[in-house]
Amino acid sequence: MYLSEAIDSFIGHSRARGLEPSTIDNLRQPLTRGLEAWGDLPMQDISSHHVDQLFAYNQYKPRTQNLYIGALRQFFRWANHTGIRVGDDPTFGWRARKVEREDRVRIPVERFPDLLDAAGSARDRMVVAIGLYTFMRGSEIQLLRVNSVNFSGGVIHMRRQKTKEDDSMPICLELREELVRWLAFYRQNCGNEDLRPTWFLTPSKGPNTYRKDRATGEYVQVPGERLRPWTQVSHPYEIAKKAMHSIGYPSVKNEGIHTLRRSGARALFDSLKAQGEDQALLIVGSMLGHKDTKVTAHYIGLQVERERRNQRFTGERLFPDMPKTRGLKAI
Repeated sequence: MYLSEAIDSFIGHSRARGLEPSTIDNLRQPLTRGLEAWGDLPMQDISSHHVDQLFAYNQYKPRTQNLYIGALRQFFRWANHTGIRVGDDPTFGWRARKVEREDRVRIPVERFPDLLDAAGSARDRMVVAIGLYTFMRGSEIQLLRVNSVNFSGGVIHMRRQKTKEDDSMPICLELREELVRWLAFYRQNCGNEDLRPTWFLTPSKGPNTYRKDRATGEYVQVPGERLRPWTQVSHPYEIAKKAMHSIGYPSVKNEGIHTLRRSGARALFDSLKAQGEDQALLIVGSMLGHKDTKVTAHYIGLQVERERRNQRFTGERLFPDMPKTRGLKAI
């Protein structure tokens, strides 16, 4: 079997296993790069030399290289298991490179009001508010419906896309105020009719409309939003990036809804710690949907063990039971 056929079969196998589209894209990309570099070889002819060649001619960053090596290793393991290719693993000897920890953007809580006010529209403000106050991912915000909001129960029902689990996030007072204001606007935008339960909570908007100005003869944009309740919002991360840029944060790749998520989570942790809450990290991790507090600590940029160490021993005796020394004798 040739490489192109094997790639198609592998992607079909991955899709049949129910992997997320983003995961499948991550598997496909390095295989496509290999096909471009090596040509459509018979699977049996691919060797470690070809893998060396791929990375020698492309100076990938450590994180990308690790991702590619993992995908290639998974592909060749599958090929060997199915009998498409028999022999040594061409990725043998390749190890993960150390990835330097990046200092990600976190917006301080003092700037949350500025960020909300900088959102380009009522719909965009609601997207930003959900990100800041519930720490949801963009894909989770997109799926929210009007009936996801339960004011009497004080929660928003959601589906965690990463773990495929249902959860109910608390509606804090700040979020409640935003929701009440937004739903009133939503209702007015739709002709003051009752909002249908299955409509998207933050829907897409129709194209901008323009009219001809009689005085100048130029076409000007008609103010206001045209909501499309039956269609989910697209690219919520762009909404967050635009609002961030408006208050002085540069447009950076990989910043957006996750920036709101990180910022809200860190602000909550700091607030809980200031109140003396011992389970602050566990509470924040639950809000984020993390099962491991180490993941939470890394996500919000917190060196928990180092902070605990310094708080515990700074200015204190390390060994209280050790007899005091008499000091150095004068020489």
